[in-house]
Amino acid sequence: FTGSVMGRSLASRNEPQRHGTAGSGDQLAREPGKGPMMSMWLVVRSRSTVVAYGRDMTPDIEVFRDIAASPEAVFAAITDITRMGEWSPETRRAEWNEGFDHAEVGAQYTGHNQNGEKEWSIMATIVELVPGERFFFDCSSRDFVFAKWGYAIEPTDTGCRVTEYAQDLRPEASMARSESISGVADRLTHNRAGMEATLERLAAALESSAASQFQLGSDPN
Repeated sequence: FTGSVMGRSLASRNEPQRHGTAGSGDQLAREPGKGPMMSMWLVVRSRSTVVAYGRDMTPDIEVFRDIAASPEAVFAAITDITRMGEWSPETRRAEWNEGFDHAEVGAQYTGHNQNGEKEWSIMATIVELVPGERFFFDCSSRDFVFAKWGYAIEPTDTGCRVTEYAQDLRPEASMARSESISGVADRLTHNRAGMEATLERLAAALESSAASQFQLGSDPN
């Protein structure tokens, strides 16, 4: 899968939560009409399937990409929230809230988002952090968690596989107001496209950096 993004749309929010590492029980089925390299993938879960998302999370979407960079490099990039605008097509910038200046469980930051002419800000709280492996955070408004996001990193022979997760927890009654704020009517499709773009941009930056370091360190003879 190196060089392409794979997306998994999880069909039901009511599926029991499971933890661990994705197992061989997943059966991947490509959606009709999609190209071989950038195809979207649906996951059909068997009873043996175990997925590596965060605590108290049952994601609606998961997208993964193989990146030719170390897990440590990926972790450093995604947990530096001041660089979030480099990866995300929706979050243009982010900064730590008062009292926080680095990633740790409980740290809070504010992301400033834009979609066309719509602009809005959200607060996020880091809920799980494992160096080189996991970065999960909750997005909230007035103490209500309306979305959960996260990244899991697994080492591979050529670098690592990065999986991004998202779960929408907005109640039905809030959908119309949410759309008026963000201009996004179909949040599931919008998030999936944004997650794909995020991993593509992350890979482009880190793989370019890794290639430059290799060239600088190589023997010219």
